[in-house]
Amino acid sequence: MSLQTLLKVQKLQAALHAKAKGSPSVKVARRTAAKAYRAVDLHTAHRLRQWLRKKHTVQGRGTARYPDEYLYQELNLIRLAVRTRNVTWANA
Repeated sequence: MSLQTLLKVQKLQAALHAKAKGSPSVKVARRTAAKAYRAVDLHTAHRLRQWLRKKHTVQGRGTARYPDEYLYQELNLIRLAVRTRNVTWANA
């Protein structure tokens, strides 16, 4: 991987982290938030795989070449569902 490509990936990673670390502005029930965060996690993993597949011209879904462990451990993609598990929520 070239230095320029690595810098682009790091810039994308920093932008995703900044958006993912923001706190929710609307107080919602824990169950609803958990479902929403799970949906966001699935969507971001899917879109990152799509981007990686296109970048490296890989056919298929990309789940074999880019499994969840690779996305979350190697590329440091943040899981919102895990980050918010122990957050105390206000009563709605």
